[in-house]
Amino acid sequence: MRFLHRAVGAGHPLGHHVFHPLSLGMFVAIVMLFFTAACSAPAAAFTEHWLYAESEHFYIYFRPEHQEIAARLLAIAEAEHPRVTAWVGHVPEDKAHLIIADESDIPNGQAVYLYRPLTILFPVFPGNYTAYFTGLGPRIDDPLRLLFIHEYTHLVHMDMNRGASTLVRRTFGKVPLLSTPNALQPPLALEGFAVLAETELTTSGRGRDPYYEMFLRTAFLAGKEMRLDQAIGHYPHDFDPAGGPYLYGLAFLQYLSSTYGHDQLREINYSFIQQPYLWGNALRRVLGKDIEELWDDWQNQARRRYAAEAEEVAALGLSELKPLDSRGEYALHPAVAPYGNAVAYYTRGEVHESIRLIGPAGDKELTTAVAMAGGNIAWSPDGTKIYYSRLNGDRMDTEYGDIYYWDLAAGKEKRITYGKRATAPALSPDGHRLLYVSKADPPATRLVIHDLRDGLEKEFQPALALPQEAVIISASYAPDGDRLAVTVWQPGGYTDIYLADLKTGAAQPLMYDQAVDENEAWSPDGRFLFYDSDLSGIYNIYAYDTVTGKHYRLTNVLTGLFTPAPAPDGQSLICSQYTADGFQLASLPLVPSTWMEVSRPLAHTPPQPKPDIYPMPPAKVYSPLTTLAPTYMLPFPDDERTNAVGIFTSGQDVLSTIGYSLSLSYHPQGGFGYKTAFTHLFGRSKQWQLTVQAERVFNNKLIEQQGLSLAYSWGGSRYQQQLAGALLRARAGQNARRPWTPVYLLAWQKASLTGSGTLTRLGLSSVTLTRLPAEKIESCVYTFDNTIYNRRHRFMIKGGAAFAGGAGLVPIGGTNSDFMVRGSGEKSADLLSAGLSGQYELRFPIKKGFADSPVFVAEATAGIFTDVAWTGHIDEKSVTLDLENHVLLASAGLETGIRLYLAYNTPVEVRLGAAKPLTGKEVPWSVYLRFIIPNI
Repeated sequence: MRFLHRAVGAGHPLGHHVFHPLSLGMFVAIVMLFFTAACSAPAAAFTEHWLYAESEHFYIYFRPEHQEIAARLLAIAEAEHPRVTAWVGHVPEDKAHLIIADESDIPNGQAVYLYRPLTILFPVFPGNYTAYFTGLGPRIDDPLRLLFIHEYTHLVHMDMNRGASTLVRRTFGKVPLLSTPNALQPPLALEGFAVLAETELTTSGRGRDPYYEMFLRTAFLAGKEMRLDQAIGHYPHDFDPAGGPYLYGLAFLQYLSSTYGHDQLREINYSFIQQPYLWGNALRRVLGKDIEELWDDWQNQARRRYAAEAEEVAALGLSELKPLDSRGEYALHPAVAPYGNAVAYYTRGEVHESIRLIGPAGDKELTTAVAMAGGNIAWSPDGTKIYYSRLNGDRMDTEYGDIYYWDLAAGKEKRITYGKRATAPALSPDGHRLLYVSKADPPATRLVIHDLRDGLEKEFQPALALPQEAVIISASYAPDGDRLAVTVWQPGGYTDIYLADLKTGAAQPLMYDQAVDENEAWSPDGRFLFYDSDLSGIYNIYAYDTVTGKHYRLTNVLTGLFTPAPAPDGQSLICSQYTADGFQLASLPLVPSTWMEVSRPLAHTPPQPKPDIYPMPPAKVYSPLTTLAPTYMLPFPDDERTNAVGIFTSGQDVLSTIGYSLSLSYHPQGGFGYKTAFTHLFGRSKQWQLTVQAERVFNNKLIEQQGLSLAYSWGGSRYQQQLAGALLRARAGQNARRPWTPVYLLAWQKASLTGSGTLTRLGLSSVTLTRLPAEKIESCVYTFDNTIYNRRHRFMIKGGAAFAGGAGLVPIGGTNSDFMVRGSGEKSADLLSAGLSGQYELRFPIKKGFADSPVFVAEATAGIFTDVAWTGHIDEKSVTLDLENHVLLASAGLETGIRLYLAYNTPVEVRLGAAKPLTGKEVPWSVYLRFIIPNI
């Protein structure tokens, strides 16, 4: 369960495999399976130099430089523990494990209850850019407290037990899922419950944020609200602000709580525990109504409420804006060129995540794979460069932001800062100084001025008299170059704009209240400072007159307007307008005579929240051994034919550096058996993974095998590479002195994702297998896989080449070999083999589920394909290709498919095809069925 809706992969570092050497080909295939599983383990970011401390209800893990954050988090945790447990209605028996992972500039959190209750917290302030995607904006009284409450609610919610789950705990221990059945609830229930907790247990939370109201209000007014079957799980949608389970889960649970009482939510959770299948069944048992009826009741109420709100807003007269031809679903942070002839902006969704440019020649893409780190886009005064902040995807342990610029003349991207965790670039009027916000010293933020002529940097400290927890969000130069407008968040949920003098550092607030005022932008003459604000409950564009000191409201809309960017002539501004289909750019004329004056009184003294007091316990050096002990032992029938029985356990330490699985069994015919696997991750920016596996099992005959693999991974979020080697040996038979068959494997693989439209994977592997009598068989396989896709089409091409020292190592043909030829049988390859497959298909969205069922039909596909594979032999004497002894397989055909999501978030594809072989004798069409786990 995550704090924010963000696609992040996760898994367990151990594989549990049974090898059956029925044939050489199968043996090598299973070796490859072991290798792939071992090397696909998630990279652990938390691998060295850690401390931990223990309090009454928690363990906390942190790096030495984060001790101050750890002390504050522990104080918050102990203060909120009784409130959260009382709200959920359950007190856990075990202490929870809190991990502070300041590894990203994207705020997030994750609750995991596999072996122990633990949560990973990324304690970064959620700036305005986070709100556009997730609905969590600066309207927060205490970000760290809200983050903790959300994630700890997940842990307490999943820890609830009664009846059979309690019996499992008492008998076998904390068996994953069996002892935490609430973890099987749909994401709508899990995330909605946690967002409701953060809303009711704080004075902020997403349930009080105008962003969530904007997302829902706009969807209902446009008739594009989600159905129950769409919102129940993590499913793909054309536009999904905040994530359906979060947004609709909160609103639905708020309705249930207000209609039937908060105590009924607790009873629903306990009812689900005793029959953990279909959340709607628990609602029916407790509330006496079907979930579809409850959902319809809530949506009907919401429609009436939003219709009334729309009527009230429209009575004041709605602003008319002119839409621009921007692309994507998140067209944000427009910046008008100095000569007014172009608009640069950030976008994602439907198009590559990129910086784009609207100019005289239309809209074009500049640079792709730009994950926005926050803040505005800035032009150089001569209009030749565009400055922006982006996340760096070149490390495995961190995802930090830095400042880059795009050189329009050269058509290249260049980097300015390194490791500064820099956001919100702003350029001085003369183009010599770059101003940015640095988060390199968490939790503090600093304004840094970077001289573009010599690269020297200095910190600018305006005299703001801010509390230690305050966060600088962004800043902008005035046209005269002597003043800055600075947007600052302060504890209690105050996000306001200050004017600061660059020479003296003196600063004054322009407003001070709990409205969010942000995205400051100067008029060309320096008189007006434009900004967006939720002062009215809906985000609109406002202006501050620096001459008269008055504030004005420029717009009145039903949805929301953001990120104003004045044109150089001062006659209009470009902003981002929220619609039911996403954020789109629009133009607004600037007519001061039509602006409405608003009152923005200044408060006396910022109220300071009372700090939580909890003495920080002594910190100790972390060792994985402290949390490696098994949490459960589970018996299982190992072989029904021989009445064999066994016990199984698995585990990993809290920081996921060491993991293991172990099973012991007894066979009446074969004696004691075992299966064990051990994985160790170490390293930070470049990571190593060591996997050791051994087993002794009896399945008609005694099978023993032992394996060791070592993988080295590097890269980041945009691409990853891995080099790995494995040494394995196996033997089977009744004779205890039977010989071992060793296998040596070396492989390299690379995967890269460009924007949101191209996935490329490359791989190279080598296998050496030695078997009696003294026969060595080698193979070397190179593969590539490239997919270009959008929501309507998908083109896939894959292929490769192989050298094999024996038949059966690299088969061709069929639907499961490296070199697939659909419609043909699998053939044993010779020394050389190669293959190529191409497929083009259309995608037809279905997006249909079955109420609260864990099955969702996302799309259907239909396409054409052609496959070619070849294998041949090299004459050993002449070292030439033997053209007479080769096999060529080719086919073409049609293939349709259905993409399903199972268990609310796991994609699988079922494909039915008809293939016509194109080689050999006249062969009729054949029909096949295949199942695949999609990559995208």
